[in-house]
Amino acid sequence: MAFKTVGEETTTSLTIQFTTEAGAEYLINADATPTLTITLEGDPFSTVTDATNDSTGEYSAAWTPTSGGEYLLTWSFVVEGTSYETTETIFALTDASTSATETSADPSTVCALTATFVDAGGLALEGVYVRFSVGTTASALSSIGFVAGDATAVSDESGEVSLSVVRGATGLLTVSDVGIVRRVTIPDATTKDLFDMLAEGEDLLEVQELELVDIPRRS
Repeated sequence: MAFKTVGEETTTSLTIQFTTEAGAEYLINADATPTLTITLEGDPFSTVTDATNDSTGEYSAAWTPTSGGEYLLTWSFVVEGTSYETTETIFALTDASTSATETSADPSTVCALTATFVDAGGLALEGVYVRFSVGTTASALSSIGFVAGDATAVSDESGEVSLSVVRGATGLLTVSDVGIVRRVTIPDATTKDLFDMLAEGEDLLEVQELELVDIPRRS
């Protein structure tokens, strides 16, 4: 899943490529301009019908996410009379700078998840998005109110990030550039190391092993 910022124009690309029986790959244009259909959290958001044909088999379309959430992008096209579809998921995050003037939460009700990000060369990594979203209606209930929105933060020029989340809340903790998603429960603590929180969380993509049970036969 790719991450984008609310309010910033996003370009989505489509490559139409086929493989011959001999194994050779080739690009081909669609019979007509492909259509890009966009939904936000399952609801219709936008339809782009004027995609640009950048080169043979290559198309692009520009659009702008207007609110945070999960966008499903579906390209529909026809090649030599046969219809095809391809999908992509993008999550739009609210720019951390837009919430800088909001009233600060009571420190006794939230836990600050902190971390420092660096690239493979050891340099501070700016622009890494961290997001927490409640998983179910039940987990959205807290001692201070109903958690109706996500909490997001982005690493600064020093690679540091701090995300304040309501204590006791259970939901998904996501780190954009790392591609990690974990189900976690925020501890009753002032601060918590983000990486420790991720390590303790449940990996939703982890392969689960079946527990086999012997059932006695009746003679």
